[in-house]
Amino acid sequence: MILLTPRDKGVDNSPVREVRLPSVLSPLRPSYNNHQISLTLQLQNDLLKSHCVDQGPVPGNIPILHECHFQQPQHCYYNTDGEIIIGGITSHNYNSDRCLVDPGSGSSPTLQECPLAKTNELHMHWDFKQDLAIINKATNRCLEIAQGANLYYELIIQQCSGQSWRIEHLVTSF
Repeated sequence: MILLTPRDKGVDNSPVREVRLPSVLSPLRPSYNNHQISLTLQLQNDLLKSHCVDQGPVPGNIPILHECHFQQPQHCYYNTDGEIIIGGITSHNYNSDRCLVDPGSGSSPTLQECPLAKTNELHMHWDFKQDLAIINKATNRCLEIAQGANLYYELIIQQCSGQSWRIEHLVTSF
């Protein structure tokens, strides 16, 4: 909640500790009030800093690496539940946020609608700390990059090899 209170004939300039949306917005997106968000406009691997995680073609559910352009398909969010949302947060009930999921087998990560992933108990929770690996909490496998058959780098899920990730434009708890 943002409070503007008179202080010595001025405005209280203390740091904002909490931001709450007006209650009229709650029916549109109840989870906005339930999660603190760490925001990134680019999620980059230490091996290929010119490329960012991208939601890939839509329709489709395979995230890709793409040259960083800072547009909505590359907006990534890591919330306090350990979910990585790729492609932006939706603001209404008609579209669901898409969470990064480790399918548990194979090497390709997928994007699944977050509510569906939660209902189906998919591996959607990740441990992430700045400049360290992104590790799936259920499988202990890491989101990493590797050169594919076409010589382009691609996102993969595999046993951790020490790759690290960085969130640029980090916003921590409100």
